[in-house]
Amino acid sequence: MTEKDELAQLKARIATLEKYQRVFEALPIGISINGDDLRFIDVNPAAQRLFAMSRTEIIGRTSKELGLLREDDAEQQALRVWVAEKGSVQNVQRRIQAKSGQVYSVALLIDRVEPDYLSTFLDITEQVRLHHLVVEQGRRDALTGLYNRSALTEILGRELARADRNKTPLSVALFDLDHFKSINDRFGHLVGDEVLRQAARVIAQTIRATDVAVRWGGEELLAILPDASLAGAGIVAERVRTAIASLVIPSIGSVTISAGVVERNTGEDATALFKRADERLYAAKNSGRNKVM
Repeated sequence: MTEKDELAQLKARIATLEKYQRVFEALPIGISINGDDLRFIDVNPAAQRLFAMSRTEIIGRTSKELGLLREDDAEQQALRVWVAEKGSVQNVQRRIQAKSGQVYSVALLIDRVEPDYLSTFLDITEQVRLHHLVVEQGRRDALTGLYNRSALTEILGRELARADRNKTPLSVALFDLDHFKSINDRFGHLVGDEVLRQAARVIAQTIRATDVAVRWGGEELLAILPDASLAGAGIVAERVRTAIASLVIPSIGSVTISAGVVERNTGEDATALFKRADERLYAAKNSGRNKVM
């Protein structure tokens, strides 16, 4: 090969590298090159924007030093082992915290390009938000906005386990709107739905942030009250009863609600707990309604 040919090949390589560099710079997806020690060797502008840092701030440092990836050393090592075995990792979801403090969800793809690692960061924050929104909507009752029975299973299981672990009290209050069937029969189901919505709103606004309100079924509403004794739960239920009695519903006037309140016995399961709450509610209904028992 002549010197002229070698020069032509060199120019071709430079042109190719320049082309790749332009692509690297122009891509809207964050891309980084990291050495075997995981320190950044290069980052494109999209990654700099995502990290809210300049290239100078990033180069020569690790994601851990920059506080970017919210993962521990064990997770990082597991990723490295996976890449070493498989050659790449695709669509690993991670959360990164930019220098600005904003947290993003990213889909991370890592390829081993000896001797370095090539990573891409695809911002999926909005997709993750929408996914969580859809999941949360599936856990909510469409009429009242309270949690539904499906969500109750998971929520109560968590609270029962926490109460057992911490040896703390757990109480429930089961509410039932008085004469609700008569309201539906006399005024129609649209009015009945509005009564349910108003009652649910009162319960949601009255309980604590750590409490959970659930539509138990029909006109029955439930409040799960972690760390609440029987006396404390009774106070909450009485506040709900008083607030609902003071409501003025258009075309109806006032409505009332009855409640059965119980504190969980040590080791008691959900079935037994709700059975006792239902018995207390039944007693409140039979003693004249508009009562907490």
